[in-house]
Amino acid sequence: MPDVDISKALVLGKLPQNKGFLTVGIPTVTRSGLFYFGATLQSLVNYSNTEDRQDVVFVVLLSDTNVTQREKLLSIISANFSNLIDEGSLNVIQLLPEFDLSLSPSRTTYGDSTDRVRWRTKQILDFIFLLQYCKQLSDYYMQLEDDIEASPDYLLAIREFIELQQEDWVDLQFTNFLSIGRLYKAQYLDQLAEFLWTFKREQPVDFLFDIFRQLMVPVVTGDQARRQPSLFQHVGTVSSLNNKTQLLKDNTYGLANREFNGDNPPAELETNIPTYKTYSLKLAYSKIPGFFWGHNLLKDKYISIIFRSPAVLSRVVIATGNAKKPIDILHNAKLDAAPLSASDSAKCGEFNYVGSFETATLDINNFETVFPYAVSCLRITVLADQDAWLIIREIAVFLKK
Repeated sequence: MPDVDISKALVLGKLPQNKGFLTVGIPTVTRSGLFYFGATLQSLVNYSNTEDRQDVVFVVLLSDTNVTQREKLLSIISANFSNLIDEGSLNVIQLLPEFDLSLSPSRTTYGDSTDRVRWRTKQILDFIFLLQYCKQLSDYYMQLEDDIEASPDYLLAIREFIELQQEDWVDLQFTNFLSIGRLYKAQYLDQLAEFLWTFKREQPVDFLFDIFRQLMVPVVTGDQARRQPSLFQHVGTVSSLNNKTQLLKDNTYGLANREFNGDNPPAELETNIPTYKTYSLKLAYSKIPGFFWGHNLLKDKYISIIFRSPAVLSRVVIATGNAKKPIDILHNAKLDAAPLSASDSAKCGEFNYVGSFETATLDINNFETVFPYAVSCLRITVLADQDAWLIIREIAVFLKK
């Protein structure tokens, strides 16, 4: 791999002075008559805020080999995203001459044409260059493409999913695509870059990402390493490879957009309902899109919400099922509320009935009249065995103002 001064690649923006939380790498290239990247970066800006981005930097690699095209892209970015540049959240870089390698393959693999092997090799070289530039900038690195759409609060969702990890991991996935929304611990970026470099002409990059994870032997792999629903959707249809159309969509994206948007004060969540894959109960309570998915719902199984500070509530909404799984609801269950326990050994006092699940959504919008005390705990109890699984797409708790 070429030994180069990677800092010379910077053409717009300024290098961060301190190591941050996350670097997002995005290679961009023009397609005939299309410019996806502007909408992609705008989406990443729209669904984050200045505070979220304080320790985040987006690094955009101008991947065009044509100088005129690179200068055009640079001019567009400079004109439209000056706020990101001013706040230090955007670096624009371009390949150094040392990475301008011959892409001609000595052989082809997977039945790909010579042109396709050149294209996928160029893609890997772009990724390697980004890894080398970004490896010292933050604790984590995420790989994106230039034709995606982001979910609301995606940066908070990334932090939240990292915090959920209890076992050793190398990379996490935030889409069902192998090379979009892949997040690495920065400590592994040198090894990853060397690995990609070694096999750049033999394998497509998404295959190499999966092989690298297997070689590193982390505890968290497969579905346990993938956050569901996805945080990013692939929206481009015209590939940077000539005459290639990309119509694939992530079918989990947008499944859990928030409808009620409760206050949801800090709370501990507990359940004895088995959780499916990474569909944690915390995802249903979070203000960020996500949902809980559980199975083996037997009589007396429960879900508890234990507030850190008791509060008077005005409304509680628990929405179950979703458009893809409308039968995964609570068919026979109740909701109870409890004040703070008088005993130091218990968090919850005596539970009182406040409502039943007669439809997919339990909405108690006059909660303070049903339970006029400060609530310390809420508890959902399953009243009868059910065959259907359970999706809780949103738990919304509103404080009395």
